[in-house]
This record gives sequence, C-alpha cells and structure tokens, in this order.
Amino acid sequence: MKARFVSEAIDFERGKDPKAVMGIGTVELIYKWMEKTFPSFMPKYKINDDMSIDILDDFEVPDTEIVKFPEYVNFNNCYGDFHVDYTKLESLRGCPKVVKGFFSCEGNKLESLDGIPEIIYGDIFVRDNPGKFTEQEVLEYFPKFPMRRGQKIYSENSYQDE
Repeated sequence: MKARFVSEAIDFERGKDPKAVMGIGTVELIYKWMEKTFPSFMPKYKINDDMSIDILDDFEVPDTEIVKFPEYVNFNNCYGDFHVDYTKLESLRGCPKVVKGFFSCEGNKLESLDGIPEIIYGDIFVRDNPGKFTEQEVLEYFPKFPMRRGQKIYSENSYQDE
C-alpha cells in the first residue's frame, strides 16, 4: 500500500494556542458561553491558567435561564458582587470560591447550598428557593470563615425581621 500525503495550509501563528486558532478547547468554550450569556453587557473577566474564571467587577446574569453552569465554567474569585437571581439555577456548582462583595442566589430552584462560595465579604441572599434556607443553615457552610460585624444573611426566616 502506498502512503498518501495531504498538503493543506493551516494558518497557525507562532506563539498562539492552536486550539484557540481552531476555535476549540476549554478557553474557547468559556469565551463562547460568556458571549452567549452576556450578549449586551459582558462582565470583565480573566481566564486563569487552571481554566478557572476571575470576575474583575460585579457579575449579574441577565434575564437568562441558567439551570446550572456548564462543567467547564468554574469561577474562582469575584472582585465585586455575584448575582445569579431568578435564573432557575438548580445548583451552585461552579460559583466562585471567594466573593469580595454581596452574593445573591434568590428565587432559584436550589434545594442545597452546596457550591456556595467559601468566603463572602458582603451580605448573603438565599431567599425564595425550594430549600427554604434558614440563617442557621447558611452559617453551617462557613465554619472556617466567621461572619463579620454588620454582615447580614437574607434567608427565609429573615422575612420575619423586615
């Protein structure tokens, strides 16, 4: 059998990731998801070497239904507020590890807070979910990082205090 050779030009540029040039790979998936999810107002973000995503400002999902973040979307740090309110979210998997501002996941379909950020510097909003989370349940997710003075949790039982 005679070997055949295929001669075709592939426009790879030196120093560029071949997967990015071809429009494939995790980085490209993240770019495409962000463009689709934020068609009119793109948050400032950075993709880290480990493929986690840092949000450099506030993060607010527009009127979009997101049942869950895709497997390749894993936020690391959010340097502002992180809002995923009323999106029909069923899981917090993929949420940032650290949120420097408020964290809000109100009005979703959450039965569990697994995946909630490990550290949240601002107030926490978890109301209007099927899980009916109480303030005590929320506090159980933060054994290593105590609440700071003035920090509030807005949970199902906080309606009684308003």
